[in-house]
Amino acid sequence: MLIGHLDTVFPDNSPFQSFTLSADQKFATGPGVIDDKGGVVTILYSLKALQHAGKLKNANITVVLIGDEEQAAKPTEISRKALRAAAQGSDIALGFEFSLAEDQLVTNRRGLSEWYLASTGKSRHSSTVFGPESGDGAIYETARVLNAFRMAFAETSVASGLTLNPGLIVGGQTASEDVQQNTGSASGKKTVIAAQTLVHGDLRFYSEDQKNKAEQKMRDIAGTSLPLTSSQLTFKDIMPAMTETDGNRQLLAQFSAINTALGGPQLKSVPAAERGGSDVSYIAQTVSASIDGLGPWGKGAHGQNETLEIASLPVVTKRAAIFISRYLAQ
Repeated sequence: MLIGHLDTVFPDNSPFQSFTLSADQKFATGPGVIDDKGGVVTILYSLKALQHAGKLKNANITVVLIGDEEQAAKPTEISRKALRAAAQGSDIALGFEFSLAEDQLVTNRRGLSEWYLASTGKSRHSSTVFGPESGDGAIYETARVLNAFRMAFAETSVASGLTLNPGLIVGGQTASEDVQQNTGSASGKKTVIAAQTLVHGDLRFYSEDQKNKAEQKMRDIAGTSLPLTSSQLTFKDIMPAMTETDGNRQLLAQFSAINTALGGPQLKSVPAAERGGSDVSYIAQTVSASIDGLGPWGKGAHGQNETLEIASLPVVTKRAAIFISRYLAQ
């Protein structure tokens, strides 16, 4: 099973819309040149090479090209249904996301979920805040929860790979969020105790067990409210973790052997904390082994200087074609 995606992070109104080639023809700059147009080209020309060599006559290879990888349509139970169905009939999964360097591939990725914190308080005159009939208000309650999250997770997040981030917060007398547009709005007065706050954040994790323990700790924190306030915490899964397995490491060793035979360096696994999620994560638990980052390398992904190192294209294409040829011959 070969996986790539057709979309980029750049909207139609982005000023970054053109493809340019450097004067020495060594670099190409443009929206999605490495994420993930280079990966799609690698899939296409790997298969063309195999077809030319007569290696596809009895092959059973599924290619899945996703149209909403950068921002998956929700719920992902529906938007990734076809991907999961395709994985049911596949032995292994090869992901053609871009590589960060010529000597790195991806054998594990962190999972991703989102959380929503909604806090409420008594709407009273600000001169009575902290009083027995007014309490502390929604904003102080939210500040308590977020600070407790920081205290509970900040010191261990780098080493453990577990991170949680509040990305949007609104509060006042009224508070609302437009999840689809990634915007929020609030109304209130400085002289009135806040009645509502909303926080929307994400949680990244190495395993389901790590995620479950973190969510329980967050629930425990949110459940102990300041006077006359309350907090409700909800979670939604987005992307499962692609956990490190022996099968993944074996794929890495096979690709590394091919890479060195082609005159390149030995390949190593990039730390999961240095990469975001990708579609291979949705089906990593379904197949016997998976690996990602098989596309070409460059720099500036998701930015307006996204650049492909053109010399990497033949390298990764040869590497993928040789691996697939050998795998089909087993």
